Amino acid sequence: MGHVITISFAVIAAATSYGALSNRVDELENRVDTLENSLMPLLRTLEKDINEVKVKVAEIGVDVRWLKGPADQEK
Repeated sequence: MGHVITISFAVIAAATSYGALSNRVDELENRVDTLENSLMPLLRTLEKDINEVKVKVAEIGVDVRWLKGPADQEK
């Protein structure tokens, strides 16, 4: 009879631990989803801004080459 109580206690403890762990995993998944949903628009905006900076740098490079003139470009 003592073994049955010990085994029952172990099963209950394992089920409780699994339930707590499952709840934590669900909570973490929700937090990750929330974080992802808030960061994705920011990352898209950042990517767009970086592309705009690349275009501006290329335009400035063209302007600098033009300002240097043909003699400086041959060097």
